[in-house]
Amino acid sequence: MKKSMDEWLREGLTDREYQIPHSYEKKLEQTIKEIENRKVIHRAGRFSRFAVNKAAGVVIFVFLLSAVSISSYAAVNLFRDRMSSMSETERQNYNSDIQNCKVDEDVLSRELTLGEREQIAVLREQYENEGKFPQKEIRQMKTNEGTVADELYFVADESKFYLPERAMTEEEMLQLIDLQEKRDYSVRQQNEAEISEDQKGQDAGEPDAWLERRSVETVAKLYEIAEPELEIVSNNVKDRCYEVAQKDSGSRFFVYYSEDHAIERIIYKKKGVSAHQSGVQSESLHIKRISKKMRKRAEVFTGKEMDTQSSYSMMEDSGELAHGTISFYHQMMDGSVCVAVYSTAYDDLYDMYKLDDMKEARQQIRDKKRAVGERGVRYQEIK
Repeated sequence: MKKSMDEWLREGLTDREYQIPHSYEKKLEQTIKEIENRKVIHRAGRFSRFAVNKAAGVVIFVFLLSAVSISSYAAVNLFRDRMSSMSETERQNYNSDIQNCKVDEDVLSRELTLGEREQIAVLREQYENEGKFPQKEIRQMKTNEGTVADELYFVADESKFYLPERAMTEEEMLQLIDLQEKRDYSVRQQNEAEISEDQKGQDAGEPDAWLERRSVETVAKLYEIAEPELEIVSNNVKDRCYEVAQKDSGSRFFVYYSEDHAIERIIYKKKGVSAHQSGVQSESLHIKRISKKMRKRAEVFTGKEMDTQSSYSMMEDSGELAHGTISFYHQMMDGSVCVAVYSTAYDDLYDMYKLDDMKEARQQIRDKKRAVGERGVRYQEIK
């Protein structure tokens, strides 16, 4: 019997040993119990012949994928940020497509070759653990509008990936993986909302109008955008996240707050453009100009003056930036640290967050170096 892709993926994962914290094991056990006792939303399997308890399988499978590399800060955050940066509308649309589809499982227009299966397994690991993302999103259609010759695309009403008859390129495989992950994540978010609805009702409270205004003001000041051009489009009070949109452009800014209502992170998503890209040579960048720009962003974000600055990036042996991003570590005068992640695709700040001190920053840098040290990629300082 021919194996489905997910069977190949499971075999690949079982060949590796990972350290999973005890707290995650407890959380997984609790999640399984809650799923057994509650009605959860239907979710199709990734491909035909992937036989599991559908909704429970998605929760457990995605949970395990995010947990296996928990020791690496970079691995967790690159994947998490890509998923969480989806707008509420995107997640709702994905979830709606899945629930309304009459097909129980995702299917392919043709069987994958052995080479494609093996390469997709490798790319999925790199997607999860190294932030290797596609340059563009897969072409999506609501209904089948007819054959698109020699091109990869997805039809939502059929829950079907139409593959080119030729061997898929690496970019196409990443696009396929990207859509699978986003659809699974969207359903998992909805499942979690159903599972913990009562608890959320007790803890969430109502959106804070003051925080909404503050989110708009902060984005306007940080990115030098006039406030009338910005608006709040959604909020997630439980996660303390407010989504700010730039009108007409479609760009989104996700503002995260700590429990004491301090802004601790901002993520920028430019419509139709991935913040990560390959093929950028470090020598072609104007590092001084970029570092000056990131310093200004850090001082606006923290309201403090910078003391010292250093920059790091994941580098290929060829001298190219592995993900097209550079992390600028700013030690502020009070000893705290602000990290500004610059995207070459955006030519601007993509992600900004705070760390307690340089000790935490140095540990983060060491973790990233260990995470990529055996994969032909180096996390190194750029000057």
